[in-house]
Amino acid sequence: MRLPGAGIGEKTGDIKHAEQGAIILELGIHGIPVNMKGTIYGSGIENITIEIESQGGEDENHAWNAVRFRSIENAWAIDCAFSGFGQAGIVTEACRRSSFIRCDAVDPVGITSGERKYNFNTYLYSQLNLFSHCYARAGRHHFMSNGVSGTSGNVFLYCISDGA
Repeated sequence: MRLPGAGIGEKTGDIKHAEQGAIILELGIHGIPVNMKGTIYGSGIENITIEIESQGGEDENHAWNAVRFRSIENAWAIDCAFSGFGQAGIVTEACRRSSFIRCDAVDPVGITSGERKYNFNTYLYSQLNLFSHCYARAGRHHFMSNGVSGTSGNVFLYCISDGA
């Protein structure tokens, strides 16, 4: 799943993985101004499990994030599970007024260092987002705000941090 896809313009899909039987959902645009012009509204995911394949341990040759909510408002992820990511199970960027309910982000894979193992990461311009009843395990910073500026009003309610 790609939320969003990179680049402004028409999307052609992921033919390589489709030929192997995978369904890749691609949505969104990259590089929009901070004023949220061109924002996606009212879109989300539910009941999805993403297990990123890797060699385990400190391997970093694999997908970095399970899902990214970027340039989106009133979005949601409900009852989802993510594992094996390098940086984040869920990362938000220019994401506002969105809800992440009963999501698990567990067992990141990679070296333990900066910009890695942030199970739930509210990044640049993420505002007024709710993370409720989420579970994180084996990360470096389980529930964090890594948006140097413009990140505020994010709430982590009844979330569990296991093994930080």
